[in-house]
Amino acid sequence: MPDTPPEPTPPEDDDLGWVEVQSTCVRRMWYDEFTGRLWLVFVEGNGKPYPFDGFPKQKWKLWLAAPSKGKFFHAHVKDRYRAAGY
Repeated sequence: MPDTPPEPTPPEDDDLGWVEVQSTCVRRMWYDEFTGRLWLVFVEGNGKPYPFDGFPKQKWKLWLAAPSKGKFFHAHVKDRYRAAGY
């Protein structure tokens, strides 16, 4: 029986890497450039961070500069990257 990979552990709430955003879709974002894992906390939901694996660093930089974080999410993340473990 193969070992199942451990569930991703979200960064701590007080981690300085969290980016609070003004959006109707995303509340907070955090990116780990070493693993390529993107963490998102959505406005609608229970405040749980969701991990997205394989997110390119260049796309993260573009998202940070985007005027609308929600539009960027819908155009470049949703349906293109799957939340790890979900």
